[in-house]
Amino acid sequence: MVIGGDKSVLNNIHGASDSEKSFSMETPLKYYIPDEHIIAQSSQTEASFVNDCIDNSEKYDHEIINMGDLGDKEHFERMRTVFNICKILISEGYYNHGKMSNANETQIPIELE
Repeated sequence: MVIGGDKSVLNNIHGASDSEKSFSMETPLKYYIPDEHIIAQSSQTEASFVNDCIDNSEKYDHEIINMGDLGDKEHFERMRTVFNICKILISEGYYNHGKMSNANETQIPIELE
């Protein structure tokens, strides 16, 4: 999926095992997109995805997030919240989230753009 820019894209490929889903996604990325614009996110949780943006709210802007093969139902369920955050970023242009401080006293606002 590509987040940001004039035209954001969410690409989700479904198919049976051994139906070349990974090849369909990785080949265009490999030959046409510079590596510095591809962010691999094959096993992140919601918290780690959001925490990556604490210092840079635009980390994912104009980048390609490659979640890999989500064919396994269990793997897809683990990545569902990250996938949903990406859908919100594409449709709304931002995502607001709160995180408790280490002392659990205040909530730290986090905004992804």
